[in-house]
Amino acid sequence: MRYELHEAHFPRGTDDDEWLPFVAQRFWIVLTKDKRNRYNELERKAVQRFAVKEFYFASGNFNGHEMAAALISAISKMKQICSTEEPPFVGSIARGGEITIVYDKHGSTHERRKKEREKAKSTNAS
Repeated sequence: MRYELHEAHFPRGTDDDEWLPFVAQRFWIVLTKDKRNRYNELERKAVQRFAVKEFYFASGNFNGHEMAAALISAISKMKQICSTEEPPFVGSIARGGEITIVYDKHGSTHERRKKEREKAKSTNAS
């Protein structure tokens, strides 16, 4: 598997609007331990605008060995998702290698699941 380091192309702190199009144009996949995009509207919009495929480690507390183990467990699932899911998407990699898509071309999957649960509750209450 080939990889490129962010710092080989851009200095730290480079705006997403500069480096994300570069990644998307090359059909590269972002792998990061920075999960801010889940909470930062500007970063989510940049991922969406540039149709980026991204995976991040679910916990900022993973050490290097834990990230490596999670990645080894997740790699086949990541390849499958990348070949079947249309960008943009963001997937969270858990400690055991499980992957949850948290954002896709329709927006936050968490918000959609939450709305579906609320709708089911109101339907059952009727």
